[in-house]
Amino acid sequence: MKELVTRGLFGDAEAHLDVFPVLKIQGARQVGKSTLAKLLVEGRESVYKSLDREQFREQAEEDADFFVESPREATVVVDEIQRVPKVSLAVKNAVDEDRRPGRFILTGSSGFARVRGHKDSLAGRAVGIKVYPLSLAERVGTLGAGTFIDRVRTGRIGPGVRPSHTCTRDEMAELVEVGGYPVVQSLKDKQRRAWFKAYIEDVVGIDVVDQGHTPYPGRLQAVLRMLAAQQAQELVKATLARETSIPETSITGYIDVLQRIYLVELLRPWSRNLVSREKAKPKILVNDSGLAAYLTGRTRKQWLDPQEPSSGFGHFVEAALVQELLAQRGWAETDYEVYHWRDRTGKEVDIVVECADGSVIAFEVKTGAPRAKHFETLKLFRQLLGDKFLAGFVLADAAEVSPWSPKLFSAPWSILWS
Repeated sequence: MKELVTRGLFGDAEAHLDVFPVLKIQGARQVGKSTLAKLLVEGRESVYKSLDREQFREQAEEDADFFVESPREATVVVDEIQRVPKVSLAVKNAVDEDRRPGRFILTGSSGFARVRGHKDSLAGRAVGIKVYPLSLAERVGTLGAGTFIDRVRTGRIGPGVRPSHTCTRDEMAELVEVGGYPVVQSLKDKQRRAWFKAYIEDVVGIDVVDQGHTPYPGRLQAVLRMLAAQQAQELVKATLARETSIPETSITGYIDVLQRIYLVELLRPWSRNLVSREKAKPKILVNDSGLAAYLTGRTRKQWLDPQEPSSGFGHFVEAALVQELLAQRGWAETDYEVYHWRDRTGKEVDIVVECADGSVIAFEVKTGAPRAKHFETLKLFRQLLGDKFLAGFVLADAAEVSPWSPKLFSAPWSILWS
């Protein structure tokens, strides 16, 4: 039997289940939501009902209140709740009668509050967690190191620190090309591409239409492919419209659908009230580097070929590292948000992490060895933030953490996860 990968957010999810009546587990199809839900109820009396099964869908449509009933102490797991939106109201009614902890686990591959005919009736009754494709820490087994942001804030990242998991340029290219979907981890290249092809056809061509999101799955696929081609770059809707022959006025709607089904995330620009120079364009992130590589036809062979200078490897690495920071929020002790920054003169910082206390950690991502010029914008950003600037890192093809200037360091990519 294939060994299950330990998920970083399991501990927090389990703790939530012991306190709140409803736990919502959200994320794209096939990222491991159902597996996590089943692991959470191991050792508990439970009832599992997947609305992907026609029998359960018919039962839920017929009588949603009866559908969610269970033995007194049992946890009811409703998988893919967006398939029958009125089940949410039945859960609300059940919880209003009995608010004991751990009554329901609800999983969904589409935003709970944004599915056609679905009201977010669980406000104040539920807490939610978002499951990403496997993080790099989960894939290489280094969760015990703790999250990167927590380590920076507790002084565990400094000069001379070497990651426990070394990562060469070749290894980084492979990690990025494979991505984090659990099922593809053991597949060969050809099998992985076949799986991604079927995945996109099923999610975009069947699930999206079934949920009433869009009558034009072909257009949605075209937009998704173009977004993948602009991985970790600023969103320019006019370019998308031109390349896909879709009216610019319709582009926002398609992006919104892709966000609802968790295939795309927009990285917002960082700003603060005292600064007015930032642009307002978000960056594009397809939710998984392997999926983005498939959609664009990029391979590690191209990325490593010096004759392929336009292969976009830097953007794919940047996106993978952003996704790592986003995923690690699920089990970090520190509350933080992830942004990018660019001012009107074109100066930019690839990744900006702002913690709940207002402190900021900034990153530049490079695919070669670190150089002095790579720190120029980080120095500007440090000056701009003053005492709020906690640290800046150039993540590059390096062996260890090295100081270059006060609060500025070069570091290997894998320092983020090991």
